[in-house]
Amino acid sequence: MGFFTVSRDSKNVQTSKLRAGLPELHFMRFVWNASGTVLYGEGLSGGVRNLWRIGVDPQTLEWATVERLTTGPGVDSMAQLSRDGTRVVYTVLSQSTRIWTYPFDGAAGRVLGDGKPVTPDQSFAENLVLSRDGRLLLYRLREIGSSGYQLRLADLDDHSVETVVLDRGTDPWPGCWSRDGRAFVYNVWDYDQDGRPSSTVRLATRGVGNREIVPWSDKVVFFVTDWTPDGTRLLGSYYNPPLAAGHPVWLALWAAAGGSRSSWTTSIGPTQWS
Repeated sequence: MGFFTVSRDSKNVQTSKLRAGLPELHFMRFVWNASGTVLYGEGLSGGVRNLWRIGVDPQTLEWATVERLTTGPGVDSMAQLSRDGTRVVYTVLSQSTRIWTYPFDGAAGRVLGDGKPVTPDQSFAENLVLSRDGRLLLYRLREIGSSGYQLRLADLDDHSVETVVLDRGTDPWPGCWSRDGRAFVYNVWDYDQDGRPSSTVRLATRGVGNREIVPWSDKVVFFVTDWTPDGTRLLGSYYNPPLAAGHPVWLALWAAAGGSRSSWTTSIGPTQWS
């Protein structure tokens, strides 16, 4: 990402640099003041999108100052500046993505009553993975104001919720449940200071704990999508980063106890375990 100023004849493009010592900011949807020395717009910092004021050197277009103007947990957006430069108006958007359950008659294909929320308001939930008996739900959740995701497990029968991964420095992704619903696998991503990713795969057994089955690596990625009926191997997509167009991705089996993988390197078409 970057911030660029283009001449009206499209012949010159100038990149604005951030003055040393100023906080990093993802800046978007903005307006200039009349003199071209200040930008007002949306800045994303710490998982929250607020209104920011950027002081710009008119000669070099360097960002000389960075000032947060609003601090609320909502999305402050669509800033507009008055002609005399004395007022800014903007929109405050409050939003969340929640998981709901509804009583349902599968034979008749109809909902039988009102839904109930599984996840709290003021949060974003995604990547749902349901156990085969429909009781246990694994999902990612990010609270508004936080830049990190948690991995949570909800029991839809007794309405209890437990946090599987709370480390705000990592990025967990649900994988899949075992056939008996006693265990599940999930990916965890981490990033170094240069943004290079590394990942691991963990297997969690309810009441027992977690163990790594794919070691941390920046050269191996394995996304689990299914579990063999005997519970000994995991099926998923395997590749060696970085992933780009034409890069090979294999359908692979990995030992559920940990170890190495075996793979099919030729296309075998859609596959589903009985």
